Amino acid sequence: MSNVVKPRKIFETVMLWLLSFCLLINLLLLAKVGDIFYKLKGKITSQTDFVTLVKKLSVMTEDLKALEVFATIYRTFLLFLLITFAFFIIFRIVKKQYDRLLKGSTVMIWVTSMASIYYVYSTKDIFYALKSITERKYEQGIPAALYLMGRIQYILDVKYIIQVLTIILLVSTSLAIILNVRTLVGKEDKAIWKKLNISIFSLCMILISSLVAWNIYIKYDNKVYKPFEYMVKNYTHKGDKIYLFGSVNMRKVNEKNLDPVFRNLYLTGTNFEIERPEEELIKGETRNVKVSFNVEDKEFLNLKTGKIEETITINNVPEIVKSIDEINSKTVYEYLAKYDERYSKYSINDELTGIYEGNAIDNNKEYYLLQKIKYDELSFTDIAQFEENDEIYKLIYLGVIYRNNKSVVGLEGLNLKQGTQLFKNKEELINLLKEYKIEKVK
Repeated sequence: MSNVVKPRKIFETVMLWLLSFCLLINLLLLAKVGDIFYKLKGKITSQTDFVTLVKKLSVMTEDLKALEVFATIYRTFLLFLLITFAFFIIFRIVKKQYDRLLKGSTVMIWVTSMASIYYVYSTKDIFYALKSITERKYEQGIPAALYLMGRIQYILDVKYIIQVLTIILLVSTSLAIILNVRTLVGKEDKAIWKKLNISIFSLCMILISSLVAWNIYIKYDNKVYKPFEYMVKNYTHKGDKIYLFGSVNMRKVNEKNLDPVFRNLYLTGTNFEIERPEEELIKGETRNVKVSFNVEDKEFLNLKTGKIEETITINNVPEIVKSIDEINSKTVYEYLAKYDERYSKYSINDELTGIYEGNAIDNNKEYYLLQKIKYDELSFTDIAQFEENDEIYKLIYLGVIYRNNKSVVGLEGLNLKQGTQLFKNKEELINLLKEYKIEKVK
């Protein structure tokens, strides 16, 4: 008996130490990731363009190198664990101890091993991206920059898969440590609760397989041009008559993809052609919508054409906002935060910031939002105009606002690139507002 127990104890002791090291390094790795995200809070958002993203990451070389070191150590210990566990399985098979492969401690290491293999595969692009940034390989030309963009995009695509895998690894590694300690302390080497262990293993394998299937779906989904996924029902008007207009949810587009060609395809290259656009809206009617698009951009991105025709039902006909008191002003911010890429979620409030009102040429009211933003929020195209200590104001043109009861349901100036102006001179801003008779109302 001693000849059987001794090798088993050695294997389980080594695996216990390796599991403990893996858990410790993983926690340190997550702490470093959290530290980096904290430092980048407000500087990088889902709306940040690729060039600005890389420029802001490139000044954090030391943090990124530390992350790379932690990740390398973690992967190394995972490799040692997999090798040791493989030899342990061979040992059990050679000794014909098949039923003992169903021990709880062994099953949890199985789960940890399977999850770690897929985790290493899913996070490989993080290594490539870190190396490209820390060694500034992206500066070697357009192909190198496109390579980095592809790596970062893949990370963004599978970020939820990586998060789920991380949770699985933390839980399975912790349970494996507890069960292996229990096994080492105990004298008996036999499997108990076999059916429960098999059920747990099967459920974990189904979960990991689902993540693999999800990854495959993401790769397929990213190759399809789906304009209606990003369409926002918006409105235009003549006098008090309301007409349907199709806009693009650029916040959602930007969250989906870093590629400037992809973003531009939706911002300027996608048009929603509404059936009977000259007819006033009537509640309960339906309108067909067809999509026209920039073929060159779509083909450059190698996208398959998805659904480009749809029927829309007009559930409610909105009203033009004649006074800011007709709406809950909170819904202006909620609408912008959901659909408009120009809006900053990290703005600073002061006596100037808020909603402003002016007169449109047809005697309706048009609106503006004034935000005070941080220097770190500026894109690479704007940052050269400012210094770090400047007070920076962003004036966003909202245009005519449409409401349903007290809620905002449309903005004529939604995502209008030319409808944004930055100021560092407060006096210049105030004079401009006075000149055009634009007054703060909220």
